[in-house]
Amino acid sequence: MANVLEALEVTKIINNVTVIKGISLNVGRGEVLGLVGLSGSGKTVFSKVLSYVWKPSSGKVLADGKEDKFAVGLVWQTPIFDKYKVIDYVEFFGIKGSEAKELLSDVNLEAKRRADSLSFFERKRLSLAIALAKDPSYVVFDDISGVGESGLSFFKEFILKLRNKGKGVIVTFHNISEIDDIVDRIAIIHRGKIEGVYKISEFKNISYLILAFDKVDEKLMERLKQFGVRYRDGNVVELSYPGDPLDISKAIGCEYKIIEIKRINKLSDEIFFDKVKRLNVEN
Repeated sequence: MANVLEALEVTKIINNVTVIKGISLNVGRGEVLGLVGLSGSGKTVFSKVLSYVWKPSSGKVLADGKEDKFAVGLVWQTPIFDKYKVIDYVEFFGIKGSEAKELLSDVNLEAKRRADSLSFFERKRLSLAIALAKDPSYVVFDDISGVGESGLSFFKEFILKLRNKGKGVIVTFHNISEIDDIVDRIAIIHRGKIEGVYKISEFKNISYLILAFDKVDEKLMERLKQFGVRYRDGNVVELSYPGDPLDISKAIGCEYKIIEIKRINKLSDEIFFDKVKRLNVEN
């Protein structure tokens, strides 16, 4: 899959504070990447750098292999417009006449309405139309929340249309569960760094096994590796093994005793918050 976007060691410093810290990331043609993080993690700043709204302090952002601000569209988190007509904005940023009207029809907006009279959801749709007016290689959606259930469905359907057309898409969000049905991969941003990029299947209602032992040492941990050790907390070990706990009991031998067994099914948001919790402990 050819990359439509490559971020190469991107750093952004604002008021002497390093907000984005050497991020490298890519998005393929026809791929939807979810950029997920807590408030203040750097999602919006990174979105603006990826969209050429802000220049990186160091590093590069490449669109189709070159630095090209016209190859990317940004759907702003909180778009604000003046008193001009809706169609004026689309024509100013790209296409004219009947093409502009057709694009506005695609996002369900009347061409002659004043932009400053639009609701929040309508302003987001106008921001989308402006982003698409340049026929970009990839589109960055900086947070599509706050538009209600029907509004979220609208944007998700539109994102899938863009993917089917071979566009790259980045969508930022707080909760994976809201977008896990449209994204191909998830990138977790935490304190200005990408802490991991995962296939969405790694966040889909995964079953974990939690075992409490009478004792835990290095020999036991070595024997448990084959069952997918996720983490250890004292004498409690969490495994990603979906099979029968008896298999584990046989493998570890009689010198270790399992004193409690619990199986839990975690939803995508729980898995995300678990990862962030561990990042906070590690950092």
